[in-house]
Amino acid sequence: MMGTRTGPTRASPRRGLLILMLAAGSINCNGDCAGVGNPAFSITVLDDASGRAAATGATLYVFRRPDLSLVDSVASQDTLRILAAWDQEGRFDVLLEKDGYWPWTENNVLVETHESCSTKTVHLMARLRRRST
Repeated sequence: MMGTRTGPTRASPRRGLLILMLAAGSINCNGDCAGVGNPAFSITVLDDASGRAAATGATLYVFRRPDLSLVDSVASQDTLRILAAWDQEGRFDVLLEKDGYWPWTENNVLVETHESCSTKTVHLMARLRRRST
């Protein structure tokens, strides 16, 4: 009686080599970093008084130094964190605004690139102070 094989199957050596080549290519971009897909900034937004998440309704602006050209602006949909300036490197100023709070800024922030061609995300914490009414 002939049965079907239920054990592991042996993959083709060519297929394994192709997978290895594709993986190596995704790790080393050979200087072409377009479209790798990491944010330059991940900013956790908290209400300074309560310590609670406060990103909802906030808008983040990212400006490139030295000319202060606008690189990105993001209106947050998340409650805790805002991601911005995907695949960007260099020096930046960031400005976070939200109704009812004082503006929050961080200036001259350096964003670098990994050897693997992806942006090293800078993690910042914005503690927003409420305005007195």
